[in-house]
Amino acid sequence: MESEDSVSPLVVEKSEVVLVKPSKPTPDVSLSLSTLDNDPMVESIVQTICVFAPEPYLEDQANHDLAYLLQHALSHALVYYYPFAGKLHRKSDDNRLQLNCKPGDGVPFIRATAACTLSSLNYLDSAGDEAYQLVPCYEPVNVCEGYDPLALQVTKFACGGITIGMAHSHSVADGVGAAQFFRAMIELASGKTQPSVIPVWERERLTFNGMHSTYTLL
Repeated sequence: MESEDSVSPLVVEKSEVVLVKPSKPTPDVSLSLSTLDNDPMVESIVQTICVFAPEPYLEDQANHDLAYLLQHALSHALVYYYPFAGKLHRKSDDNRLQLNCKPGDGVPFIRATAACTLSSLNYLDSAGDEAYQLVPCYEPVNVCEGYDPLALQVTKFACGGITIGMAHSHSVADGVGAAQFFRAMIELASGKTQPSVIPVWERERLTFNGMHSTYTLL
């Protein structure tokens, strides 16, 4: 019999990708990014995993579809964070990044299950390459046409705990921005009607176009 401290093999079964769209109409716009965001060294996909242990006060974890709850919360969060539902690409004329937000766009969302428990994996404290199964794995298919700046995966474990894997473009959001979006999604999942922080997109203010620029320090 396998001991509690041993590490169980992690085998994740993923469902088909679902495109989660904003729950309300969002602007049909093309958004500019800052000079720093346009740096090719910054344009990378960042992958993070958040671990949630099973809650003992829930009598029957199986009856609580947390993945559906988070999918619903994501749809509401995208009303405020609609740039995450757009398509990111580099323009052919000046090679600058542009985020195109169109009706019908959304965020790829994956529901998954794992037969092992989180405790058998030491809650991923010493996870290796197998942990990549818990995050969306995708490569931009056609960079010219644009690619998704965000993808999410919710994996439910046998113990009732879950992980939320997020892959996002660092050009669109740094660590603080991604954490702010994640917090907004959790707030909406908990029953709030709107996020505690309402985002504003004004990246065009941080664009350097040449030698003659004016900076104002506030």
